[in-house]
Amino acid sequence: MTTTPPDDPISAILDGGAGPVLAGPIETRLWRFVRTWTAVVRYEDHGGAPGDLEQALTGFESLPWDVPGLSRLAAVLMRAAVRTSATSAQPPLLDPRQRSRLRNLLRAAGSDPVPVPDWPQVLAAFEAVDTVVAMVAVAGAGPASSHDALVKVGRLMSVVGDAEPYAAVVGLMHDVLSHAEALRDDPAATAATAEFGRLLDRAHRPSGADGTLAERFGPLAG
Repeated sequence: MTTTPPDDPISAILDGGAGPVLAGPIETRLWRFVRTWTAVVRYEDHGGAPGDLEQALTGFESLPWDVPGLSRLAAVLMRAAVRTSATSAQPPLLDPRQRSRLRNLLRAAGSDPVPVPDWPQVLAAFEAVDTVVAMVAVAGAGPASSHDALVKVGRLMSVVGDAEPYAAVVGLMHDVLSHAEALRDDPAATAATAEFGRLLDRAHRPSGADGTLAERFGPLAG
């Protein structure tokens, strides 16, 4: 549930009906564009409710690819998903139901080299989480392939610098991979390695106990 008062302009646009009298298909799709952008604003600035993200993603997916400003809208929506993932108990970056949709946003935003000023940091945070999640799938929820992933995320740390919340997200993923690498190099850590794998597999799943990125991955950071 959002925390936005029901009589504010954002709710008036999103919840108040079909909108103004429209003259034709161009005006109709521009109104859908406005509603989608407004849903992004409500999602990021008024509580991060999953329903608002779903409304924004559905609205985006209803737009034709030749709508002016689509790449900017995709970037703003992707940035909201990344930034909210840093604090939400239901991080969309860990939800496989949303991850393919977020990749579509990346493709749409790619037509603009810098669609928003912090786009490099947005991409870096997404790629860092994606790298750890991919390690689960490829390595069977274990640290066996952590070295290449650690090198990659180390490079991403230089992209984000100290810009938050991106630095916290990338730094956490780097700590997780550093721990995995340490376990990989310790032949006596068989039990710890197995436990790391179980925790890693559980951390990235959307079902089960909710938790922020820090709550889910903190125990894996060593």
